[in-house]
Amino acid sequence: MVLKRKWTSKARVLSAMRKTCAGLTGTFLLTCLLMAAAPLKAQDSTNAAPDITVKAADDSQSVRFALTLKLRNQDELSRELKSMYNPLNPNYHHFLSASDFESRFAPSTDDYSALKAFAAKHGLQITREHAGHTMLSVSGSAAAVRDLFKANMVWRQTKEGKQYLAADATPTAPSDLSSLGGGVVGLNQTPLRPSVVPTHHSANSKPSAGSGPYGLYTPSDIRTAYNLNSIENGGEPVALVEFSGANYSDAAVYASNYNLPNPTLTQIAVDGGNTDTTNAVEVMLDIEMVMAISSPSNIYVYTAPNSFGDGLDMLLQIAEDDHVGQVSTSWGLCEQEITQEAASDENEILTQMAAEGIALFAATGDYGYNGCGGMAEGVSDPASQPYATGVGATTLTTSSSQGYSGESVWYDADTSPYPSGSGGGISEYWPIPDYQAGVKAVSSQFSKTMRNVPDVTADGDPDTGFYIYCSQCTADGGAGWGGWGGTSAAAPQWAAVWSLISKALSHTTEVRVGFANPALYSIGESSLGYANAMHDVTTGNNGYYNAVTGYDNASGWGSYNGAGLLQQVSAWKKKRVSITPVIRYILSHDQAG
Repeated sequence: MVLKRKWTSKARVLSAMRKTCAGLTGTFLLTCLLMAAAPLKAQDSTNAAPDITVKAADDSQSVRFALTLKLRNQDELSRELKSMYNPLNPNYHHFLSASDFESRFAPSTDDYSALKAFAAKHGLQITREHAGHTMLSVSGSAAAVRDLFKANMVWRQTKEGKQYLAADATPTAPSDLSSLGGGVVGLNQTPLRPSVVPTHHSANSKPSAGSGPYGLYTPSDIRTAYNLNSIENGGEPVALVEFSGANYSDAAVYASNYNLPNPTLTQIAVDGGNTDTTNAVEVMLDIEMVMAISSPSNIYVYTAPNSFGDGLDMLLQIAEDDHVGQVSTSWGLCEQEITQEAASDENEILTQMAAEGIALFAATGDYGYNGCGGMAEGVSDPASQPYATGVGATTLTTSSSQGYSGESVWYDADTSPYPSGSGGGISEYWPIPDYQAGVKAVSSQFSKTMRNVPDVTADGDPDTGFYIYCSQCTADGGAGWGGWGGTSAAAPQWAAVWSLISKALSHTTEVRVGFANPALYSIGESSLGYANAMHDVTTGNNGYYNAVTGYDNASGWGSYNGAGLLQQVSAWKKKRVSITPVIRYILSHDQAG
């Protein structure tokens, strides 16, 4: 379908500016043309439609959701986090174990008992308890939800035709719950979207230089392009967040085809897991990208039913298990699809992960700046969370020997029904984190007051994408083999690179590098370190936000230069970098809670 533009007030202003330029000369003409050349924010496709309400839920309809409690001692937690990421502090990178975190910051046993008593009093069935005490999973009838939280449950339908339960109003906590400092999350069961796109293989496809079919990239290609060959393979374990099942034996086929080690896939089902294989390609792309980059001996695959509340349960399970130092998620929702209170509940979990030294890399979505499913401007959660590293996607160009040649922001205005491209923009929920506050951004599009997304990027354009194996998927490659991309290909790359860096810094025991952004922004603000560690992406846009020198809202700081990034992160961890940006982070950072 042809993309149509709506002549908004901004569009009319820009049109008038272009006409005005015709009467100018010299520097004034150049300035006018540059201003008028800014890309317009395109109107969504004419068949774009938000989710619709289908019918009211029966009073007897069972509803799964969670009751929540806030972390304790949040001022102390904030100070603890600052010291952990301060290279001058004796507590630097002395991360907490899950049990230590729970003993110091989790809600008290008495408060959790009171929360369980509240559930029993109101006829709710407890389906899952958490050691961290911040969530209590329950179920109850739609009638009980209405009586307790003053919201009716309805069936809604996505534009793809999938139906789900949701509350028709923001729930209100009753007094005996709010008196505990408690809340409710998960009544809106909007399914999360994967961020994976098939290769087009059309006459208009971009040229690429991979050695795989259709010029797609293979594991050896991408390791060469991103300068990983000098780093010992076999990274620390990685965890993947998934809302779909898959045929996990596909990983063995991929490993055999590319002569890679076949990892142990440790499957952990949360809230019953997920056996629906509709989005199996997302699962296998995540697994095989981690294998391609770092070949860890173990990959933890967490699965859950596809809803925001189950996603929180899964993230909390990862934090409580504390098995890994790096996690990748290629699933998300636009911020406006969840409440700020729900986002705050998620933030508390990611705060715990940062305190444990766990880095979360999150795909920014595949709709360009229109991050709300292609239908409206917005950024994707959890990529926009202060304690997540948002990962966008690029179009990678390499030489005939797969050496790095350059990158531009991935964006394709001609895909139907919506343009596709790397997600990025400005959060509506989160104030600017202090690791971003000192960024000397060239672009006027950078927000000085709110969280900017993405933080980094990597190859993900499906037409310069990856040839993967998925027996339960369909693609042009046939017989389970096909070309795929999206920001889903970029986020697991970064988690895998972080696992390689962790392994390289480890000796007899694992050394966690921790939440990535303090290191990445410190490196980004160091001219020499930045040039060694990253590929600055300076061309292209995501439909509105432009790539420029240094940080921008289309590509973040750019993509990784493997060996150079290892060197700079190692120096940062060993306290040998300029610490001015880090000190600024320490003195003012207060995102906990």
